[in-house]
Amino acid sequence: MKFLHLFNKSSTHDGFARIQGYDDIKDIVRRALELDENYNLLFVGPPSSSKTLFLQGILEMKSSVYFDGSNTTSRILDVLEEKRPKIICIDELEKMNRRFQNQLLNFMGMLR
Repeated sequence: MKFLHLFNKSSTHDGFARIQGYDDIKDIVRRALELDENYNLLFVGPPSSSKTLFLQGILEMKSSVYFDGSNTTSRILDVLEEKRPKIICIDELEKMNRRFQNQLLNFMGMLR
């Protein structure tokens, strides 16, 4: 029974537990999440490089809003206006149309 603790969930939940490797990036993201200042993080890489898993991990660790850029509507701006989240996680940003990207950037500038 001395190994029972290995099967219990840790009380300190780590949103990046599902991600193998990338320890340097995990450290940078954790430190950025602890800051009070505004910042932007952009995850860039080939398919299957854990970008979405990082966004999901951030969602687990901090109160934030997530949306998929390939499936955006103007309703998202209404949600952001209503909730005024400190952290916005956008997956598939490159699939978002340019007009909506500009609207989102303008909106984020107003949140400061």
